[in-house]
Amino acid sequence: MSPSRHLGKTVKDEYNRVVGWVAGFFNYLPESEGSQSGKAEFYFVVQTTDGFQEIPSSRVLSVEENYIIVKSELKQSLKETKDRIEWLYERIRALEEASTKDNSASDAPVLTAAQLQHKVRFNSLVESIHPLLEVAQRRVDRLLSEIELIERAMVDLNIARTMNEIGEKDFEYWSKRLKDGLNSAHLELSDLDDLVKSLSRIEREYRDVFRVEIVSETDRRE
Repeated sequence: MSPSRHLGKTVKDEYNRVVGWVAGFFNYLPESEGSQSGKAEFYFVVQTTDGFQEIPSSRVLSVEENYIIVKSELKQSLKETKDRIEWLYERIRALEEASTKDNSASDAPVLTAAQLQHKVRFNSLVESIHPLLEVAQRRVDRLLSEIELIERAMVDLNIARTMNEIGEKDFEYWSKRLKDGLNSAHLELSDLDDLVKSLSRIEREYRDVFRVEIVSETDRRE
């Protein structure tokens, strides 16, 4: 995908909300990966009502003739955290099972470097859930307010049509805009609700599931 071809295109999120417009782009090559893969990820510079922001190409869901659809940043962050924790949980369990078999004669097998690394990362991710949930809750509160606002506007729009204050054509146009906005808000709210419930459960159940305790060879022998 050549980024220069998309200058000026509208950028929408996966809920069909307009994020902004493509105003530029740049390439970024991580130093840690440059010598290995040589692959650069490009970023769109998107102009919004608040200024400019960068959106990595990894968030792009689809590219259409006149617009680009990108993933919701919050939803992606929540889902990636959930997926990483679940993957690490299964990985640690598999390593522990293998370690137990390899050290069947020992009552307290030494924690391997791989186990330690995974457990530290796992615990760090679990600790990151709480601030993420706080961000998600603020977004949920905003969506609930947005839904209430749109529903009030729809009621008054219907009243205006009944009283012949607006024509049928205008009513249909603005009614569709409001309904689309309401649908988008409900879809995002549903997605966030599912992810928040999953991450809340993970935070409760996995908070102390893997304690990092390193046992020395001397302690093992004793």
